[in-house]
Amino acid sequence: MLRPRATPTAAAVAVTAAGMLPVYLLGGLSVQVREDFDVGRSGVGGLVAAFFLAAAGGSLLGGRYADRLGPSRVMRCGAAASALCLLLAASAPSPVVLGAALALGGLASGAGQPASNALIGRAVDPPRRGRAYGLKQAAIPLGVLLGGLSVPLFGVTVGWRWAFVTGAALATAAAVTVPGPGPRQDEGSGLRPAVRAQREASGGPYRLAPLVVLAVGATAGAAVGNAFGAFYVDSAVTAGLAPSLAGLSAAAGSALGIASRVGIGVLADLRAAPWLVVVAAMMSAGALAAGLMASGDVRLLLPAVALAYGIGWAWAGLFTYAVSVTHPDAPGRATGITQAGVAVGGAGGPLLFGLLVDRSSLAIGWWVTAGLALVASAAVLAGRALLVRDRPALRTWLADR
Repeated sequence: MLRPRATPTAAAVAVTAAGMLPVYLLGGLSVQVREDFDVGRSGVGGLVAAFFLAAAGGSLLGGRYADRLGPSRVMRCGAAASALCLLLAASAPSPVVLGAALALGGLASGAGQPASNALIGRAVDPPRRGRAYGLKQAAIPLGVLLGGLSVPLFGVTVGWRWAFVTGAALATAAAVTVPGPGPRQDEGSGLRPAVRAQREASGGPYRLAPLVVLAVGATAGAAVGNAFGAFYVDSAVTAGLAPSLAGLSAAAGSALGIASRVGIGVLADLRAAPWLVVVAAMMSAGALAAGLMASGDVRLLLPAVALAYGIGWAWAGLFTYAVSVTHPDAPGRATGITQAGVAVGGAGGPLLFGLLVDRSSLAIGWWVTAGLALVASAAVLAGRALLVRDRPALRTWLADR
């Protein structure tokens, strides 16, 4: 029996979204989950941390195996494991079981993301690769959007568990439609001259130090973004919005984030630019968004969520694109390292936020989040400096601009 096959880009989007569904369904439905299990915000932060800590290990393993065994196999296994995670979460009788299910989901998500990056790097035409990475990373706010929509669709109607059952069906569909990797695409074909020149200059030796520094930036940046993903709805309800409106505003912000990530990817295909500098600037915008949240003013919630998702958390696709372009011979391994940083930040951000809020206030949590956004920006600039140092051709290209 023939199975339906998605395009490489569509498969990368589907597998990434399926992998992130467990944690963002939890974020969107956190009020209902806390009431069901009688846990505080720090408990929700701990559940989110279990997911992302497991994802860090999954990213390192998935990146290596994607380059060695082929990305399609790793993606199929990751999506299938995500479906199992969602079913286990839907039937969880206690927070401990829910945490174990989320840990399995994190491992699956972590493995699937660098494998998806490797599939794009191998099977997508170079002139479309920037937008492909943008679309793939747009699956992250897509998960937040689905989490936000789950509140009016499930949380206040039939119950939060049915949202996880529905997610399991979506993850299963993602697993069965992953295509084969296909032939490797010619790196020089179809690129605009300026973009080709930048990519040729960007490629250089595999060095661990720049990737580790970039991973530190990704850690802090992901801590900011995932604090928004996990606690925006909760904070909005506390500020005075109805739960349904809070969920819908999160969904609207996520839709803006999807459009932003895709648009930036299209720009990366069309013109050359110091893209990691752009990433750092976008991370800095997240500091302003967190500051608006810290005010606790219900009138500032919509500007905050628009700025957070539209700019401050829209850097992920461009970041992945830049790391892949500078490591063309090992995109899975390179993005596996930086994705591990994203996973650690995804774990630490909500956990730290939850602990701070339970011991102080929402305002303190958001101010610390703003500081982390500035740390992320500085680390990305430092990592870029190390990459440029190892690439004489890129230094020459930049000097001629």
